[in-house]
Amino acid sequence: MPVTAPTLPASAMSTAQPPSPEIVHATVDPDAAAGARDTSAPTRNPAVPDKTGTQNANAAVSTMAPIERIVEMVPSWAWGIAAALPIALLLLSITLRKTARLENETEQLARHQRMLQNVNRSLQDQSEHLRHLAINDPLTGTLNRRAFADELRTLLDHLAKFGRPLNLILFDLDHFKAINDQQGHLAGDMALKLGAGMVRKHLNSEDLFGRFGGDEFLIACADQTLDETAALADAIRRTVVAESVVCDPPLPGLSLSIGIARASEPSVRISHRCALPARRYRAVFGQTRRPQPRRGRKRRSAATASS
Repeated sequence: MPVTAPTLPASAMSTAQPPSPEIVHATVDPDAAAGARDTSAPTRNPAVPDKTGTQNANAAVSTMAPIERIVEMVPSWAWGIAAALPIALLLLSITLRKTARLENETEQLARHQRMLQNVNRSLQDQSEHLRHLAINDPLTGTLNRRAFADELRTLLDHLAKFGRPLNLILFDLDHFKAINDQQGHLAGDMALKLGAGMVRKHLNSEDLFGRFGGDEFLIACADQTLDETAALADAIRRTVVAESVVCDPPLPGLSLSIGIARASEPSVRISHRCALPARRYRAVFGQTRRPQPRRGRKRRSAATASS
């Protein structure tokens, strides 16, 4: 069944409406309003402390209290470390700079040392080269006259202490002047090199080998008998003869004239001229080779005798 709301009569509805407000127009005096505000504001007594400032101060103290507690909790040694840390960093920076400078100086010294070593090595090479030129014959590479005499004197003194013998081989090139005149000086130089090269193949490292000038050479052999030295000289001669035929250009007639001496007697005199007694020369093939006196000296001696 439908429900319907009750309806009121029109007279009741008119009496139930609220009365409409009445609008009142009033004028406000500004001076009176300002006075009213002044009288309404509370008056602050200077003798009474301000609660707001006290609250702010209390808030600041309460804020600083945790910091002070933290500071008190930190041990004294930590503050010492914190105070020494800047000094340590400064010292570390100074040390690093000095270390870098020392490393740079060390590198420069090492570079200079390498340069000095290179210069020293170069000087040693030059000195060795000059020494080689001073003691060796430039054509054949053998010891020159002065160097051979010095080495021979030292070797004789050493062997004399132990009573060991020393044999000397003196040889020159046969037909050297003919080869030099007919085929030229280059062929003569080749003959000298050929003879020196064949001798080196038959010598030991302890033997001495030198050139006295021209086509004359001398060999010093220690701890050998005269027969062993004679066999060595014959082997050298045979090798030179065989190689002179097959070399380019051929050197026909090239051979060696060889003499042997025992340098163990006091009569043997060793000097830069290497004068040896003629009686100690003995040819390989059993002939005695004696140096012939110069004609000029014989003539002068004869003229002196006649006068």
